[in-house]
Amino acid sequence: MPARRDRRPGGADNAIDLVVDDIINYGDSILVIGKARGLALRARIVGGDGERLRPGATLALSWAPVDAHVLPRR
Repeated sequence: MPARRDRRPGGADNAIDLVVDDIINYGDSILVIGKARGLALRARIVGGDGERLRPGATLALSWAPVDAHVLPRR
């Protein structure tokens, strides 16, 4: 199998950098609201450290395809 570029640790196939606009701490998870590649994106992070996240920070996200949920715009 050929090597794949842009893979992040942990075996995740998808990776993107998100510029944080806002965070909402729900206690058991954190909702990160921001932009990635110029598009609005929200990511729910379970067990994350919300203290490190600040508006303007860049967050490297990666996930396995089975963990993604894409919602249509209404």
